[in-house]
Amino acid sequence: MPMTVEQITAEAMSLSASTRAELADKLVVSLGDEMDVELEKLWVTAAERRFEEFVEGRSKGVSLNDALAAGRRALGE
Repeated sequence: MPMTVEQITAEAMSLSASTRAELADKLVVSLGDEMDVELEKLWVTAAERRFEEFVEGRSKGVSLNDALAAGRRALGE
């Protein structure tokens, strides 16, 4: 009988932090193309929504210089 997710989780939590990180990485990588396709769909949907908001005047653009400056401030540079 296969282990349940709860059993696997309990076993995984008993591993060292570095081994858990390695396991997590392998699990994420195993999602591969499935995850890439889903993320791509989400990005496209978000981009289309934001473009519509911009065209309809519900949001306004930001200059590249302002966007870079905001990013630098957020990163504490």
